[in-house]
Amino acid sequence: MFEDVYETVLNGSNHVYLDVPKELYFQDNDDIDKESVQNFAANYFKMTGRDGIPKVISVDTDADQQLIRLAIEVDMEREHKLDQYNVPDSLNVYRK
Repeated sequence: MFEDVYETVLNGSNHVYLDVPKELYFQDNDDIDKESVQNFAANYFKMTGRDGIPKVISVDTDADQQLIRLAIEVDMEREHKLDQYNVPDSLNVYRK
């Protein structure tokens, strides 16, 4: 489904730009509203295996090229911190 989406990533930035064909977008969505584009971006990140949490910051439409352009800010922070994994450096000599 997402193979027709063109992705642009700026080096050293946490911004991603998606050019989505209108007919692809409207296969599953009825309107271009905040909730729909946010769900589209979240599904894109999940299905393509991208890291981070997408937050759509702007949406533009291009009538000439039949595209919807999404500007996305990617949050790489987790809501919860993972515990550091400690590897033992020696065997437990008291273990029987």
